[in-house]
Amino acid sequence: MSIEFSCGQCQSILRVPKEHAGKLARCPQCDFINTIPLETNTGNEPPLNREPNGQRPGDQSTAYPSTTTPPPGSSKPYDSPNASQKEAQWLAPHRGSIILVLGILSIVSNCCLLPGIFAWSMGSTDLSKIAAGKMDPNGEQLTRIGMILGIIATCIAFAGFLLGGLFAVLSSILAG
Repeated sequence: MSIEFSCGQCQSILRVPKEHAGKLARCPQCDFINTIPLETNTGNEPPLNREPNGQRPGDQSTAYPSTTTPPPGSSKPYDSPNASQKEAQWLAPHRGSIILVLGILSIVSNCCLLPGIFAWSMGSTDLSKIAAGKMDPNGEQLTRIGMILGIIATCIAFAGFLLGGLFAVLSSILAG
């Protein structure tokens, strides 16, 4: 069973599950916060006139589909369609600029291996968190660039260590 009521600001018809009576609900049309009444049509107001598609007569806006459960991805009984943008503030902050600085530092200081390894490791971890929706996606590009620079610098450093070791072995063989 659901409760139907009109938005206090734009008069859109809202429908929420009955278990949310007395709680707050956001109108998807105007983002106004309404208090959900305890019952539909308390007797003081006329019945809600709706067309078969759930809209009021003459209303050109798209009505939110009626449901007995909250919208997907929402813990609120009736949430705005653009709520995912507003909930981005609850994501972990990105570390893209730190990873980029580490990647640049690893390229600039050829023999310093640690910044490259950190940029690679942190970038990989953060990109997986961004893909899972647990971290702010605004830093994805910085994170990806810093990680790539860290990978390049780490590979160059390992190649340098291998070539240095090879030259040391060859020089000791030729000298001896």
